[in-house]
Amino acid sequence: MNTGNQFALIPWRAQIRSGGLRAWPDAAVSILPVLAVHESPLLEAWPSQTRIASLAGVSKTTLGAGLRFLVEQGWISLTKRKTFRAWHTVYRMEYLHYRKGYPAAASLFLALPYALVLSGVWGKMSGATKRLYLVLRAHCVASDGGDGSFLPIGEVHPREFADMAGLHPGAARKIRGRLEAAHLLTMEAEGWFLPFEEGQARHSVPRHLKKRRKRAIQYRVRKETRRWVPSPRHTVPRPRH
Repeated sequence: MNTGNQFALIPWRAQIRSGGLRAWPDAAVSILPVLAVHESPLLEAWPSQTRIASLAGVSKTTLGAGLRFLVEQGWISLTKRKTFRAWHTVYRMEYLHYRKGYPAAASLFLALPYALVLSGVWGKMSGATKRLYLVLRAHCVASDGGDGSFLPIGEVHPREFADMAGLHPGAARKIRGRLEAAHLLTMEAEGWFLPFEEGQARHSVPRHLKKRRKRAIQYRVRKETRRWVPSPRHTVPRPRH
């Protein structure tokens, strides 16, 4: 399936820009885009819990908590349906859906690339990285390509963005560096760009860069110290009789 130019439109923009994302648990932030990209024309989705957890980057336990939050807040509803001799959970999207000519659509709907989620890059992001990425997306406007991935330099307010994402400015600065390294954010003189193409699926945003590097160092140390040391009975010659 070609997902490079397809976007999931979620009525998230106004809430994110007002700081409402701070009240969302990381699991719910991770799960909603996954359900949105699986939505059918009937406003329903039925991916397995294993697939949702994998693409969202959450555990099965955390998945349940995130789904409960979305149900309680009225974003989705859950029903059980039997098909082909098996019961499946069907997720119905209860939020406002985009229609052509909808008034104030630009201020309501947030566009997320399908390929960002389906390629697995979304699941590799930490909760903090997802929050900041969504805040940046919520402030973007339509560029020449019409994909809504351009953030004019006059609208760039790093400290405000960090506050909307519930992050310390220093942590947000480090996350921006990771997004740049993963080619998900480009900072130029005229503004910031958040491009994503299907070919970028090979890029990943590490959850914990320092921990990953630390594990590699520990492995090298263990490997180097795992050398054979001769015991005394091999070094001391036995007396001849």
